[in-house]
Amino acid sequence: MRSRIFSIVCLLLAGCLLLGGFSPLAVSAEETQEPVAETPEATEAAAVQATNISGNDIVAASEGFPGTGFLFNDRVLEGEKTAGNASITFEHEAGIGSVYLIFNRPYGEYTVTDNGTGNVCTVGQYGYCHEFIDLTALFGSAPSSVTLSFENGSVYLFEIDVFTEGEVPDTVQKWNPPADGKADLVLLSTHGDDDQLFFAGVLPYYAREKGYTVQVVYFTDHADEPERMHEMLNGLWAVGVNIYPVFGEHPDFFKRNMDDAYVALENLGYPREDLMSFVVENIRRFQPLVVVGHDINGEYGHALHKIYTDLLMEALDLSSDASQFPESAETYGTWDVPKTYLHLYEENQIIMDWDQPLESFGGMTAFEVTRDLGYPCHKSQYQDFAWYLVYYDTAAECPKYNPCYYGLFRTTVGDDVEKKDFFENLTSHAEMDRIEQEQQLEAERLAAEEEARRQAEEAARKAEEEARLAEEQRLKEEAEQKAAEEARLAEEARIAEEQRLAKQAQTKLTICIAVEAVLIILLILLLILRFRRRY
Repeated sequence: MRSRIFSIVCLLLAGCLLLGGFSPLAVSAEETQEPVAETPEATEAAAVQATNISGNDIVAASEGFPGTGFLFNDRVLEGEKTAGNASITFEHEAGIGSVYLIFNRPYGEYTVTDNGTGNVCTVGQYGYCHEFIDLTALFGSAPSSVTLSFENGSVYLFEIDVFTEGEVPDTVQKWNPPADGKADLVLLSTHGDDDQLFFAGVLPYYAREKGYTVQVVYFTDHADEPERMHEMLNGLWAVGVNIYPVFGEHPDFFKRNMDDAYVALENLGYPREDLMSFVVENIRRFQPLVVVGHDINGEYGHALHKIYTDLLMEALDLSSDASQFPESAETYGTWDVPKTYLHLYEENQIIMDWDQPLESFGGMTAFEVTRDLGYPCHKSQYQDFAWYLVYYDTAAECPKYNPCYYGLFRTTVGDDVEKKDFFENLTSHAEMDRIEQEQQLEAERLAAEEEARRQAEEAARKAEEEARLAEEQRLKEEAEQKAAEEARLAEEARIAEEQRLAKQAQTKLTICIAVEAVLIILLILLLILRFRRRY
């Protein structure tokens, strides 16, 4: 019997272990598996990458273009100019997420039409030579058919890249408009490669690593070298600048003597007054906290470098005077630049360290970014000026016109003490906006608290007033009730008194009647007695 019971118990235990449901040690794989944290790399990898679908096979129609193959041949600085207005239609069943256009020169406004919905949007307002159009953002979804219409006269295009929906490559330039009224730093670069040569390190450090709003204003026009505008844009983008630059319209030539260069410019239709107006206008337009200019000796002696800095040094006083160049003062207001640095200026000197690794460029230094990424974009100038930086490992090693040396030419916020940052004693526009926003939010919070306090006090006052009125009403009602009670009691007393008096009067009357009756009876009795005696 015991043996049979023991066998049954063993069978039950074995069944429990097999099923696992009753064992305290049985834990499912789902319960033991720890959640996997999603890393930024995984998130980035999960982002949908756009596909470049450019080619004649997606061109559904075109008008005005002498063929369309040149738009997709990857020869970026080779293009065609239309005789007049033109249009091109792209179709892709999966949808067209974005297009990227490279113009020979700024074109102006043109339109984009979602042919599926008929929606039309105007683009090109800023005249970018390299323009990215996010069609998904523009229309709310990626259209399967889209038409670009150039109705502002002939258009000269080099290339068009067409992408599906998703993230486009980093090489696609998504420019922000010029930083009107909000530039932290304005770099005055005479030519289309000086920003990468003599100011090497400035742009990658302040525009990308530090996140300041950096505006480049070029002085000369390279119309006779059409490739240079594209080299300038490519170079800026490569070193982290995403604010579209200002391209000057002044002719370029080489002279060493500054006075001779001024005369040459005037003979070409650019008197000094007009040149000064250009510099003052851009100071007022961008309201920079810091302006950086060329060496007063023109680095290697270029007279146009000298002129740009000569104009800057005078413009700093004129830009805050509304009577000077009143048109730009009316348009942008006046501006007194807080700090101005000149390359190689020997007074109040500051030595910038462009040889520290930058996190935003994967450990490359600001000098390396300029040397290896930015300046190589200037292919037309590379052979002539590469000697300045490409043969050196660090910025500190550059023997001539070293890009690390600057001098504080003018300041309204005090001299530098630490002397390692253009923005010492300054707060960026973005930070000022943040502080202003915080102050605004704090003011709104205080105003809300004050309004809440006022409303609470008003509510308390109203409650107190209502309580007082209620108490007065209660007292009034009590007084009225008391008066009514007193009146009732008085009336009852009066009635009782009247009744008492009436009863008293009735009693007196009754007594009087009774007395009179007795007297009458007595009188009758006396009369009877008398009568009997008589008879």
